[in-house]
Amino acid sequence: MKKIALTTVLDENEKLNYSFISTAYLAGAVKDLVNVDIVPSTETTDVDKFLSSLSHNNYNYIGLSIYTKALSSAKKLIGLIKSRFSNSLIIVGGPHVTGEPTCLDSELRGADFGIRSEGERALRELLIALNDLDRSGELCENSLHQIDNLIYRDRQGKLIINKVSLAQDIDSLIPAWDKCPVDYFQTPTGIGMHAKGTRVA
Repeated sequence: MKKIALTTVLDENEKLNYSFISTAYLAGAVKDLVNVDIVPSTETTDVDKFLSSLSHNNYNYIGLSIYTKALSSAKKLIGLIKSRFSNSLIIVGGPHVTGEPTCLDSELRGADFGIRSEGERALRELLIALNDLDRSGELCENSLHQIDNLIYRDRQGKLIINKVSLAQDIDSLIPAWDKCPVDYFQTPTGIGMHAKGTRVA
């Protein structure tokens, strides 16, 4: 089974650990498709340690949630990942990508895919499409076009931004708390809610 690492990128001067809530929900959506590791956000500020972890685990996919204030750090990190792990696909999401999806044509050009707004269903459908690619040898653009919230490039390199849709039943989204590092339950988190109970417009 293939492997994915999920984390939130911090600004290099930031020490606050972000809640695992978003990555736990993403992990819950795909843990039957791939082996999932949730990496504490604080590890992204120690670039050498983070890259060493990626190398040791040989991830096929690396998912990065990005806030605007960490954009510079994310750009640098993506460049390093691409230079060292050219076979790993980078999938970006989070508040900055949601608000500025065209960043995949500028600051985050090194990313392979982006997901805006809610990512659980889009990430799952993307991984299924990528698994189909392994079997067929060809990624069908048609299948990518059908994945709401996905950002990708067509064969000509043009950035395609699919329409956004929201989950109709958020109670069906189950976080994978078992994938969270045990320290998460023993220390205060910095930022983030602890459940997806109410959608705020």
